[in-house]
Amino acid sequence: METATALTEIEEPASSPLSGDDTPDGQQPNILHEETIYLAGLTYKDREFVFNHEMPVRVTWDGELWDYESEDYNIRAFEEDKQEAFFSFQLVFDACWENIACEEDEKLTKGAQRMKAALKSLVANTRQIG
Repeated sequence: METATALTEIEEPASSPLSGDDTPDGQQPNILHEETIYLAGLTYKDREFVFNHEMPVRVTWDGELWDYESEDYNIRAFEEDKQEAFFSFQLVFDACWENIACEEDEKLTKGAQRMKAALKSLVANTRQIG
C-alpha cells in the first residue's frame, strides 16, 4: 500500500469472483468452509490493537483460497494458506490504521474519512509490544 498522501480514493468493493460474487461463467463460487470469527483485538508485528467491541470477520475457503473479510470495515485479505491469509488480514488492518486512521482528514477522501471514523470507533487503544 502506498503512503497516505498518495491515497486518493476508498471505494466500495467492485464485483469480482474474489469478492464472492458471480464467477466469470456466472456460477456462484463453491464455498467449502465458512465461519465467522469475532476478534477482540489483533496484533501485527510490534503493535497490538485492543478493540472497544468485537470485530466480526467472515472466513471462507473455496478449495483454493482462504478469505478473511470484515464487511463492516471494508478490510479483506486472501491467500492459499489459512495462516498466511490471517497474517495478510492483520497486515492490511495495520496498513489501514497507519495510512488512514492516523492521517489528517484534509488528506483523505470522504470514503477514507468514513473508514477512519469507523476504525477510530473500533480501536480502544494501541500499544507497542516486544
